[in-house]
Amino acid sequence: MLKPSLLLLITCIFGSTACVQTRQPSSAQLAAQQRAAQERQLQLQQAEQRQRVQMQLEDTDVRLQESQLQVQQLRAELAKTPTQGQIQALENRLNHLEQTIQQMEVQRAKDREEIIEILSQRISKVLSQQQAVQAQASGRTHVVASGETLSTIAAAYRVSSQRVIQANNISNPNNLRVGQKLVIPGN
Repeated sequence: MLKPSLLLLITCIFGSTACVQTRQPSSAQLAAQQRAAQERQLQLQQAEQRQRVQMQLEDTDVRLQESQLQVQQLRAELAKTPTQGQIQALENRLNHLEQTIQQMEVQRAKDREEIIEILSQRISKVLSQQQAVQAQASGRTHVVASGETLSTIAAAYRVSSQRVIQANNISNPNNLRVGQKLVIPGN
């Protein structure tokens, strides 16, 4: 008589599909999937914001080019020896266009600053994520116990509290939970 485990193995080898086992994703895998979904959502939001700022910048560029063309046309009209009334009207239009150009240049500078800010935030986030991945690769994790604080944990591993905060993307270091896993970056 064959043992039950050997019989199961033989059945699996000879084509029974009943031997396929399904695995439920672990909590770490679920958390990673959730983080990935949140990251995709954040990337979509940032892409929309970049696109909006880019469209504003392009609109400002078009308006600036149009205004500069109008200034050139006015200067050409002034060069034709117009009457005093025409000169005054042209000077008024020229002054108005120059003010418009200055306003557009200010808006353009603001748009550039906004783009730089968006990119800076994104770069900062990517760098902190890379640090977290590198810290996780080192394999050092700590499970928060009752009564532990971030500073005592950091001191125990001889790293700064700030590095632990960055490695774990902690927004409030005073709000650690018992059982929370922290990645401890290497020295």
